[in-house]
Parts: sequence; structure tokens; C-alpha cells
Amino acid sequence: MSKLVSRLCIALVCLLMLNVKANAASVLISSITLLSTKNAANNQTLQIKNFLFQENEIKCLAIALYHEARGEPVIGQYAVGATIMNRVRSKAYPNKICGVVFQNEHLINRCQFSFACDGISDHPKNEKSFKKMKRLAKMIFYKGIAREAKFIGHGFEVNANNMTHYHRYDVYPVWSNNLEKVSTLGDHVFFTSKRVTQRYAN
Repeated sequence: MSKLVSRLCIALVCLLMLNVKANAASVLISSITLLSTKNAANNQTLQIKNFLFQENEIKCLAIALYHEARGEPVIGQYAVGATIMNRVRSKAYPNKICGVVFQNEHLINRCQFSFACDGISDHPKNEKSFKKMKRLAKMIFYKGIAREAKFIGHGFEVNANNMTHYHRYDVYPVWSNNLEKVSTLGDHVFFTSKRVTQRYAN
């Protein structure tokens, strides 16, 4: 009789152990599932934030191109884009396109790009022209100036990397006397500043 009882007890203990293991496995699977779901949700959130950030940066670049160069030949538009992107590269300026484009926008007529602080709305009135500038901004943002510069040719690739400042050909700002002239493209004269280029991040 005692042997039967012993066997029954052993069988019962085995069943209990199997049940515990099954419950533990179930808990582990649930935890992994929850963790995977959470990670997937976090990754999706990061992707959305990154996409929105990129879209906002592209929009800021497109707005700058629209106000500064929409009437320029393509090479002049790229040159303005190169100047903005070179400033983003340099530690002498903010490290984001929107930061560069709208730097000191609160200072009337003392910002980096006059349209940003002239008290007039920056919203593009010519939608067709703005769409064109946005396409150009996307190409510059995703492909980079260097790749596009090769496409443009005419020695633009060499100059594009050094463009840090520009002004219209018919004005003569005092600061231009302290910079080295790079080239004249369209209605703008482009310059390079060693103070800026020596602080390129890459």
C-alpha cells in the first residue's frame, strides 16, 4: 500500500512541476510578446518623429529657396541651398536647417536671411513655384550638395563646398569686404568664410 501511495505522490509532484513550468513558460512568452509589441511601438514612434523632423527641415529649406532664389537659374538655386547646408555643417551656426534659416528671426532686419525678419508673412503665395522649390529641397536634403554638384558641373562642385555667404549683386554689405569671393551665379555673389569652413563637422 505504501508503494502505491509513494508512486501516487511522485506522479502528483511531477504534474505540479509540469504545471509550474507551463505557467512560467506562459508568463515568459507573454512578457516577450509585450516587450516586442512595446519595442515595435517605440520604433514606429521614432520613425514617425524622424519623418516629421525631415519633412519640417525640407520645408524650411524650400521656404528659403522660394524667397531667396525662385527666380534664379538652377545653378543659382543650388548655390543658395549649398550655402544653407554648409552653415548647417558648421559649428558656427545651428545644426539644423530650420535653425539656420530662421536664426535671429525675432530681430527685425538683423537676421541671416532678410525674408525671415522683415515683418512680412513667409507663407509662399505662388504654390506652383513653392512645389518646385520643395522638390529641389528634397533632392538637396536626401542626396546632398556634393552629388548634385557633380550633376550640375561647370566647376560648381569645387565651389559649392566653400559657399557660406551671399548677397545680391546690386548691394554691397560691409561684411563682404572680409570674405573671399567664390563666384557670381544669377543675381547673387557667393563668398567663403574660413571661420565657418574650419568648423565643419564633417
